[in-house]
Amino acid sequence: MAVGATPPVEGLRRGLTFAFAPIQGALSGATREATSFLGAFADVERLRAQAQQLQQQNDQLRGEQAQDEAIRAQNEQLAALLQVRSQLAYTLVTGTVIARGTAPNERVMTLDVGSGRGIAVGDPVVGPGATLMGRVTEVGADYSQVMLLDDPRLTVVGMTQVARSTGIVQGQLAGTLAMTQIASTDTVTAGEEVVTAGLSLGECVRSPYPKGLVIGRVVEVEKDPSAIVQTALLEPAVALDKLEYALVITDYQGGLLDGGAACATPAPSSSAGAAGASATPTRRPARSATPKPSSTPTPGLVLPSPSLGAGG
Repeated sequence: MAVGATPPVEGLRRGLTFAFAPIQGALSGATREATSFLGAFADVERLRAQAQQLQQQNDQLRGEQAQDEAIRAQNEQLAALLQVRSQLAYTLVTGTVIARGTAPNERVMTLDVGSGRGIAVGDPVVGPGATLMGRVTEVGADYSQVMLLDDPRLTVVGMTQVARSTGIVQGQLAGTLAMTQIASTDTVTAGEEVVTAGLSLGECVRSPYPKGLVIGRVVEVEKDPSAIVQTALLEPAVALDKLEYALVITDYQGGLLDGGAACATPAPSSSAGAAGASATPTRRPARSATPKPSSTPTPGLVLPSPSLGAGG
């Protein structure tokens, strides 16, 4: 300590410090750059891990949101069907859609309810808003096949809500419906709603479908000035290929009625009808356990020519 405090040693120290200052500065800068690079690399890895974690959380939230939306859609459909129960004075059985037809020339679906729940061939099938979806054409113990409204083999007599014009509604593979044989003197406008007419054919045949079920909405009218009839194109009231639930009316007495000898001879069957359903339906036996909607028979629909397939 005594030697280090002497002027010669102090001068030597200052000289060495001055001489090594550039080297120390360079080494210090390199060390800082290396430290900064390593720190930046660590930050990048940390940010990447955080991004992956946030992506996983985002995917999880999206999955939960999709599930919530699916549950909400199911709840809305079930709530709409529950409202239908209060609108129709019939016995209704709720079924879940478990399969859809894949053939390009037909529109069918399968429900998870069958004869074990009282369902029979010919029963009308309805959806939200008391809309007509189709008709049961095949039944098993725990399933039933439904021919949808837009199947070309199914026909029903419809009536416009405003002009009260009637015509035969038939499905088309494009998903639309064609309402034909409308009198050319009737005024049919786009946007008008069409419902089942519930017209009968004499005293023996009643419509296979109750009156007042919503069929669809007029989107276009094709009218030829020289023709005595016109055609309206309809959009189905519900998306038939998207519904997950349906209601089957099990106690509507449509088809051939008990009218004595005049009604004893069955109408000719249709070769174009769907399997399990004839063009002219027969009356199903009355169920004592199921109350009828009214003691007065409900009017039925006019059955078109048997060549038009299942329906009427």
